[in-house]
Amino acid sequence: MKAVILARVSSKEQEEGHSLDAQINRLQEYCRRKELNVINTFTIVESSVIGSRKAFNQMLDFCKKQKQTIALVADAVDRVQRSFKDSIALQELINKKVIELHFYREGMIINTESKSSDIMRWDFSVMAAKSYVLQLSENVKRSFDFKIKNGEYTGEAPIGYKNSRNEKGKADITIDEERGYLISRIFEKYSEGLYSLKEISNFANQWGLTSKRNNLPMTANTIHRIINNPFYCGIMLSKGQKYPHIHPKLISPELFNKCQNILHGRSMEEYRQFKSGTKPFVFKGLIKCGICGTTISSDMKIKPSGKSYTYLFCSHRKGNCQNKAINEEKALEQICNVLKNFYVPRETFNYIKKDLENVANSENEFHTQQLSMLRARYDKVQLKIKKLRDLLLDEKISPEDFNEMSADLKSEQFELENKMKNHTQADEKFSIAMSTIVSLASNAYNLFMSSNIDEKRELINLIFSNLKLINGELQFSLRSPFDKLINLASYNIWGGL
Repeated sequence: MKAVILARVSSKEQEEGHSLDAQINRLQEYCRRKELNVINTFTIVESSVIGSRKAFNQMLDFCKKQKQTIALVADAVDRVQRSFKDSIALQELINKKVIELHFYREGMIINTESKSSDIMRWDFSVMAAKSYVLQLSENVKRSFDFKIKNGEYTGEAPIGYKNSRNEKGKADITIDEERGYLISRIFEKYSEGLYSLKEISNFANQWGLTSKRNNLPMTANTIHRIINNPFYCGIMLSKGQKYPHIHPKLISPELFNKCQNILHGRSMEEYRQFKSGTKPFVFKGLIKCGICGTTISSDMKIKPSGKSYTYLFCSHRKGNCQNKAINEEKALEQICNVLKNFYVPRETFNYIKKDLENVANSENEFHTQQLSMLRARYDKVQLKIKKLRDLLLDEKISPEDFNEMSADLKSEQFELENKMKNHTQADEKFSIAMSTIVSLASNAYNLFMSSNIDEKRELINLIFSNLKLINGELQFSLRSPFDKLINLASYNIWGGL
């Protein structure tokens, strides 16, 4: 059989670390043992989850042009894919006998003769490979949310402020000495209630206020955006929510509200700060109305007897929807009935654990490589800082130049530290994810019942998709590979495909 070797790394740094050469050597030896005739080798440096995977698709196009089935040989599942989206395209090519997949580390071959248990092993390996990347993404999101909730603005500072770095090299926002006080004057002038936005823009131009990016004159539209921006009184907007920020204020909340009253011609409610800490509900935000498509809400009702009930119901945001509500306990019962029927035969379960161990080893190599590269870059920056200090002591650069250049380098180091921290956290979460996957395959119901509300939500989101409420009944699909667990258990077809 003819074969194509796929060796992939996700970054230029990994390529320089000879990871590609090591993969190719292993796979060439594998092909010799399996008597596979290698007709092409594709060395790909691209992410498996970001972008259109141009090089990967070119490799598949090459395979499609061949007149016989091609063995696509890769070091591990995560070298081929980290998402189930690719599984659909690959499965189609397998069904057409264009390719068959050979995974070296997992010792797995996927072709038209593969049993359902082999397909499940492939799916579980994809799921495990995906979890590391997802955790990195989640860490970035958490970092963003952490900054927002701690009052740190992460975008470009509005006019009247400037983005800067503090003494620790961290991003900060300070008042623009040239424009800040003029922004305050705009609010004060407009609060008198005697001038239109156009007249205020004329005042601003007379005072010498210009736009931030290109120094253009102020327009009425620009003035409207300024007066509507609560950042100047200590509130920032993020994804439609209002958060207090820690950066200096240019005006008081009272002055801002007074200008809002004038701008909108109506009374304004007292400015509300963002509130956190809503009631915890298992299904909050996870279910859509099957009739109108809005998100299903959860609410707790307490009977005169003191007993409480939680109901799931349509929020009616798109009109008077007639969808019937459902008791949360009934919805949970449907979820539990599915989890009770999860079953994996012991032999297949042992294979899955072995496959996951191979994925874990692959991810450990990736984690170690990434930390090593980031550490090398960090040390390189530290060496530059040392050289700058030597230049300062030798009086070859001024203290001002030293402060400016060292601040940039320190900022780069902080970013590298954050990346190393994210990889470490992702590795920890990956270990937890591996444990969860194994537990779900063997003991899903008991794991769900012993979890707290937040953990239950994560498990539901991991296993179920397309949750909808339709006339008092919960409808859903199962994500891969869990759909195979329930199907195989229900129809008793293990080993029969």
